[in-house]
Amino acid sequence: MKDELTKDFWLICWGKMTDRTGYLTLKATWLYADRDISPERREAIGYVDAYVEAFQRLYEGDYIKRDA
Repeated sequence: MKDELTKDFWLICWGKMTDRTGYLTLKATWLYADRDISPERREAIGYVDAYVEAFQRLYEGDYIKRDA
């Protein structure tokens, strides 16, 4: 690595490998899709649990099409 440019961020890392080549590493993306979760539900059970609850209600084909 030539330059590690990430500062205090665990989810996404970025930097330079050479003067002409950069990199971007996404450690997780599944918690960032729009699942239409109400703020009240997030507050009641927490963000991750509300997200998983909404995700589990979807049919596999629907979430693949929706997240593509």
